[in-house]
Amino acid sequence: MQLSMPFSWNSNKASVKWGFKPSWHLLYYLLAAVNVGTISSSLFLNHYITNTHDQSIQINQQWAERAESYSQLSELIADINIPGNDIFVSGDVNAESEKLQAALQVFQTRIKKLKQDLSLNIDPNQATHILEDLNEIEVLVFDMVTEANIIFFQFRHNRLKLAGKRMALMDRKYTLANSTLGHLRNDISQIQKEVLEQQSQKSRHLRFYAYCIAPLIILVVSSIAIYGYKLSRKLEADSQEKGQLIGELQQAESTLKAQAIQLEDTLQKLQGQTSQLIQNEKMSSLGEVTAGIAHEINNPVNFVHGNLTHADTYMQDLIGLIHLYQEHYPNPPGTIQQEIAAIDLEFLEEDLGKLLRSMKIGTERIREIVKSLRNFSRLDEAEVKTVDIHEGIDSTLIILHHRLKASPSHPEIKVIKEYESLPHVECYPGQLNQVFMNILANAIDALEESAQPSPTITIRTDVKGCDRILIRITDNGLGIGESTLNRLFTPFFTTKPVGKGTGLGLSISHQIVTEKHRGSIRCFSTLGKGTEFVIDIPQHQPHAS
Repeated sequence: MQLSMPFSWNSNKASVKWGFKPSWHLLYYLLAAVNVGTISSSLFLNHYITNTHDQSIQINQQWAERAESYSQLSELIADINIPGNDIFVSGDVNAESEKLQAALQVFQTRIKKLKQDLSLNIDPNQATHILEDLNEIEVLVFDMVTEANIIFFQFRHNRLKLAGKRMALMDRKYTLANSTLGHLRNDISQIQKEVLEQQSQKSRHLRFYAYCIAPLIILVVSSIAIYGYKLSRKLEADSQEKGQLIGELQQAESTLKAQAIQLEDTLQKLQGQTSQLIQNEKMSSLGEVTAGIAHEINNPVNFVHGNLTHADTYMQDLIGLIHLYQEHYPNPPGTIQQEIAAIDLEFLEEDLGKLLRSMKIGTERIREIVKSLRNFSRLDEAEVKTVDIHEGIDSTLIILHHRLKASPSHPEIKVIKEYESLPHVECYPGQLNQVFMNILANAIDALEESAQPSPTITIRTDVKGCDRILIRITDNGLGIGESTLNRLFTPFFTTKPVGKGTGLGLSISHQIVTEKHRGSIRCFSTLGKGTEFVIDIPQHQPHAS
């Protein structure tokens, strides 16, 4: 950069003519002071942003874990409600009573822990509404247990109608408990929003300060460059001192650039963490809704399924009575003969049994779907549990079944399962189901776009060594290019159209497998041949054992 000045910096004659001599050491001290101030401000801001980022992650993680713990109350309340409904199917009062007491003990233990957490770790102003909701839920659960015990008493005395009425009362208490749990979740969500808004506002302020420092950094770097150029010309005779000064200037410039890059990386990490927390909250809400729908479907289906056996028995009794009448009165009056012909009694006897068997098969199918929904709804489980990996994969496939069927735009997608005999695995089952959902949904998207005449998804499981589990999910779609493959797990990276993909699915899946389960997830793909995801997780989690 050239500056137009009324005198020459390198001309001693000009200095004498104008009556002064440039004080280079004063300019050096001035630039050094500005440089030190800028670097100190950058370091302080970087330290403050890092602390804010860590604090934000810790606070949001704590509230997310609390939200997951409170969400588990829905499943615990459902477990308390189920024996009072299942008694109409099983008829075993002692077994259902034991199940009720076991579920009640787990619920009371969880409520006690939640209240201790409220009194020890949460601000009293924030904990007031939550504690009120917990007390109300506890009272409603006690009422549900009371109604269930009355149902068992009526069942022991064969008073089925009275027991049915009590079941309706118990289900009302269950509905009120879920409604109160919804209020509790709203209170927690409001607290999370307030905390997130505070952290976001602080982040915006820090971003503003970073933007303010950036011009100053550019100014200092530019001034240093100009000063170095002028100083090199003035100190041309002293090559050793010139080299030392140039080295210091280059080091300062590199430090400032590195700090600017570090500030930008920290801000991107904070934004990515915030988006991931929001995505986890959405998936947790999806699990709660799925669990609620599964439970509401389960009660009437169990009632219908349990009564089909009785209906079949009654039908056989009535048909037997009709045959007995026909034996003793082979020639009934004409009116009865006309009615027998009108209703086609022989066909009715044959078809009625088929009809009841079809209804039983249908209710069994609905119960299987409900079981899969309840299994998949474990998205909000925060504890490590020992589960069957195949059960989670099958539940996810049932959820995606509607996308596998043939449509006008693509043929049916065939799923091939090559399961090995696997031991039960310690994991976060809900989060692992989320990984399966993301990978399988992406495979279906790829097959829908590929126009493959025989689209296929192959799922293989295997045991690796003595303590590792491998899950391979392969499709025969178009495949992924090398440039895309290298960025596949990068947050916010997506090849889908705007509005269809967020770029967080595979990023969150990578985090769940690597950070939560101490495993690895890799992707192998060849253009035109398909894509394979390989998930490698340990059978036992260190913190669980």
